[in-house]
Order: sequence, then structure tokens, then C-alpha cells
Amino acid sequence: MRLVIADVQGKGLQTVRCAAVVLAAFREAGHEIEDLADIGRRIEAALDRRTDGQRFVTGILAQISPAGHFLMLNHGHPPPLLLTHDGEISSVEADETIPPFGLSALAAPVQDSVTRLTLHAGDRLLFYTDGLSEARNGEGRFYPVIERVGPLLRGGSPKESLARVRADAADFTGTQPEDDSALLLVEFTGGQAVPRDQVLGEGAA
Repeated sequence: MRLVIADVQGKGLQTVRCAAVVLAAFREAGHEIEDLADIGRRIEAALDRRTDGQRFVTGILAQISPAGHFLMLNHGHPPPLLLTHDGEISSVEADETIPPFGLSALAAPVQDSVTRLTLHAGDRLLFYTDGLSEARNGEGRFYPVIERVGPLLRGGSPKESLARVRADAADFTGTQPEDDSALLLVEFTGGQAVPRDQVLGEGAA
């Protein structure tokens, strides 16, 4: 299974267009190209051809094999959160920093920048945009993702887990998040990875 989550800088019609270009390029390339870095280059080329070039896009390209081998290229995006089957919580930090799409020309080739780990049955991965991690409370403090979200992913269905995260973020800020946000929760069931639930926000892919 392959997946993408992305967040376009800014708002408005051009932002929506950029998100659509990223999704279309991923859907076209994801089934026919083996290497994640090559898929990223397809997305970059599509943005060059079909947008005004005034926006960058943070994003994660990821792949999970039936054996649980997880590969990730993180283009300047918030790192996913891993909840293991035995309850350990950690942030999956990239082995090497890669600029967002639209700024990739500033970096060296990314073939060797793939982050790798092995998933086990029952492990969950939460992908999210900065609408969650940059949500602030009345004192100006950012929402602490690992400390607050990690425990909320334990137990219950994935849908229930995401509902708890949304409710907790609203409780932390005292209001609904002002920034666009997207959440994608993936559970590895042993033999396959299933995108069990997701909440998408405008401007996110």
C-alpha cells in the first residue's frame, strides 16, 4: 500500500488547484513507479507544469508492504506518530531533511533519504497536517501532539480514536481549529495495512 498526505501553503483557489495536482500526480505514478523518490519527482514536475509556482507543498510519501516494511519520504511535513501494538508511542522522524515540493531543487537527490522501519500487527500510524500540531490554546501554546494524541489512539475503533483526537484538540484550543487540517490513521493488521479512517480538511491532500 502507498499513501500521500500533503498540505499546500496558503489558501484560495490556487491552493486547491495545487492540492488537486499533487493527488492526481500521485494517483498516476503510484501504481506504475517502483521508487518513492521517482514518485516525488513526478509530483514536483506536475507542480512545475500545472501551477503558478508561487506555493510550496509539504508532504509525506509512504509505502507499507504486506510484511510490514514501512518506507517514508518526508518533504518538510510534520512526522507521523507511531503507536505500537504494545502501547509505545513515538514520532517517526525522517532520517534526512527534504525540502517541501516546490522547493526540491534546493536539495540533493533523495534516493538515500528514505526512512525505514518494520511494523507489527496492531501498530497504528497517525499522519496529520500542521493544522493539528500548530493549534494554539489561549496562552499561545502549541498543541502537544505526542503527549496528548498518543494515549487517544489506544483502544476502540480507528473512527473512535480520531473522534477523540478532534475533541481533545478543540478542548485544548477552546474552539474548533482555525487552520485547515487533515488526519489519516493507518493500522497494520498483519499481512496488509489498512487506512482505517481519515478526516480531511480544505487545502490538504
